[in-house]
Amino acid sequence: MRAAARHAPLASLAAAAVVVMSLAGARGWWSAHGSARPPGLLRPVVAVLPLDTVGGAGDDHLGLGIADTLIAHLAGLRGLIVVSRTAAPAAEARGQSGRLAHVLGADYVVTGSVQRAEGRMRVVVSLIRPDNSVAWAGEYEGAADDVFEIQRRLAEGVTAALAVNLTPLDRARLARAATSDLEALDAYSRGQSLLERPDVAGNVPRAIQSFRAAVARDPAFALAHAGLGQAYWRQYLEARDPASAQAATAAVTEALRLDPDEPGTRLALATVYAGTGRGDAAIEELRKIIARLPSNDDAHRQLGDILAARSRWEEAIAELRTAVELRPKFAENLGHLGVALLASGRYPEAVDAFQRATALQPDNSRVFQRLGTAYHAMGDEEQALENYRRALVLAPDSKAYGNIGVLEYGRGRFAEAAAAFAEAARLDPKSPVAQRNLGDAYTRLGRRADAAQAYGTAVRLCEDLLKVNPKDARVLGSLAVYEAKLGRRAAADQHVADALALSPADADVIYRKAVVSALAGRPEAALAALREALARGFSATQARIDDDFAGLRNRPDFAAALAAAR
Repeated sequence: MRAAARHAPLASLAAAAVVVMSLAGARGWWSAHGSARPPGLLRPVVAVLPLDTVGGAGDDHLGLGIADTLIAHLAGLRGLIVVSRTAAPAAEARGQSGRLAHVLGADYVVTGSVQRAEGRMRVVVSLIRPDNSVAWAGEYEGAADDVFEIQRRLAEGVTAALAVNLTPLDRARLARAATSDLEALDAYSRGQSLLERPDVAGNVPRAIQSFRAAVARDPAFALAHAGLGQAYWRQYLEARDPASAQAATAAVTEALRLDPDEPGTRLALATVYAGTGRGDAAIEELRKIIARLPSNDDAHRQLGDILAARSRWEEAIAELRTAVELRPKFAENLGHLGVALLASGRYPEAVDAFQRATALQPDNSRVFQRLGTAYHAMGDEEQALENYRRALVLAPDSKAYGNIGVLEYGRGRFAEAAAAFAEAARLDPKSPVAQRNLGDAYTRLGRRADAAQAYGTAVRLCEDLLKVNPKDARVLGSLAVYEAKLGRRAAADQHVADALALSPADADVIYRKAVVSALAGRPEAALAALREALARGFSATQARIDDDFAGLRNRPDFAAALAAAR
């Protein structure tokens, strides 16, 4: 019996007024190096609000587009951290810049307005401190058809106000626009906003539509292609459709052709590398990005995820803690840290990380599901169930249903467990774990044919996943377990050996070896692998209720192994 989730991606902060301005193609792109800086600030953190549009409804996109371009200009400069924030602008949040500065952990918020009339454009901006005082204000005017020149001057004005020294390379960057089409920039910005909240139903398909609109307007817009690649990859993670993975690869390839030196396209490339079994290449890309832009939290977070998948726990957790330190009020960073802590057996620390994430994003069901999973691993079923139910109040969550099923199964309520697993499988029909759990419940209910069908479906789904990433050790290990349940011992032994060759220190993979050995009637091998998995952080609570060890439960050495892991 498997808890439903440790590894699904978390979403970002709760909705507020700052438009998402991710220049890494995924969720937020900041950059900062040591440089000249305002007195008393080691590295100023700047958040950019969408500018208010003064004029007709047809100009509503201007405030978004100009804000996005400003962040594009600022993101590569030394001495700044540029904060990216979720959701499209909410009118009710404007005028609350000081409060938003506190929420974002920003030293300054850029706010202002844009007006277009009679062929001219006027942009007025201010730098607002957290106490709502105005640190600086500027006004820029020019021909309406030369908006990108106005934006360049605006970026130079903001950097001058922050006392950031501009190198010749920085000035060249300010002079180079990511796109010359304002509608393309607006569509790109909207796509990033949607991608920041993948937990909201329909956001990922709408993000894909927005990015496609951006590249249709400007086929040479490299960052829009990179964003499209990230959106397609997110769609693959959600629906596990190989066509989405292929579309992601194609979009990122085009982004690289257009601008191979742009860090945002390189980060998108690392995403595809990591997801298609080229982990070493992904790590190399991410280390290069971090060397160039050490304050890029996305790169630290993604590198931490890859290292965690390889059970390189100390390195992984260090990278993820760095991401949190760079942006402590960004829930996604905390969520990924919590996942790594949970997978490495550091349950109280995982609970703390997830609790901090729920405080930042109380409307995200996935965050509460993960918090419940951490409590579940600790053996606190009451807190686990409370958080699973809270997740389901927020949204229908397959993993929450799956974990409720695990709780019911452990209590011997197999019909209720089967119902929960069936709902999990309905919500996520491409999940092998949901099918495996359903098969286990059917087995206990005496429904052998239904159980075999569920295990067979789990095998097929694993095989589909391995077509995209043939080096996914955990999927290979899972495939081995499902094959063992169907009596395919030779295939199970081969696949678990392949998984261990890829990730010999992964507690999940080692646990799967224990299960395969137990199902094959090899108790000594099963106990040896179980002891190692528990020593590496696998949950003793989960092992205790796993029916796959039914033949070992009466052995004193089995009880001793579980007791030693407490």
